[in-house]
Amino acid sequence: MLEAAIINMKAFGRVAVCGIISEYTDAEKRASPNMLNIVYKRITIRGFLTADFMNIFFDFSAKTSDYVRNGQLQVIEDK
Repeated sequence: MLEAAIINMKAFGRVAVCGIISEYTDAEKRASPNMLNIVYKRITIRGFLTADFMNIFFDFSAKTSDYVRNGQLQVIEDK
């Protein structure tokens, strides 16, 4: 999926990366995007942990809840 996303990204695109569960359980499964596309398109890939943003969690939660209630944000659930 990451390789397909990178191929279709615009120059100076950004990718948020959180979690690598497949690598927790199988060290042989490694993500392998085409690094030349990342360089040529100047794409930024930045990892983060949810703990990095806990200082804004309550504000985010309140605003997001309002958006969902007002129909400004649609929730899609996949079963």
